[in-house]
Amino acid sequence: MFPTRLIVDDNGELQGAMRGLQTLEIIQWQEKGEISSLSKDAVVMANADISMRNALEIRYQTGLPLLLTDNEKVVGVLSDNDFYHALLGKHFSHAA
Repeated sequence: MFPTRLIVDDNGELQGAMRGLQTLEIIQWQEKGEISSLSKDAVVMANADISMRNALEIRYQTGLPLLLTDNEKVVGVLSDNDFYHALLGKHFSHAA
């Protein structure tokens, strides 16, 4: 499996996403959207205040990291590792 590459401009706006040579669809998540209809070839952008439940369901459905946005600018990426830390209450801190 190829890693997902994100193309972000100097202003923090997502310009594209690729996996290998494949261009991925970019979807802006709407809170009332249907998660089960999301494509496995889609990168989902969601407002940074998305619920953990929706974030986990989107990650599970697409198999791709979830992009967090604020005012249409990418402010973070949630991957499996981030979800594990959050669920364990680690809050992204590193163990000594």
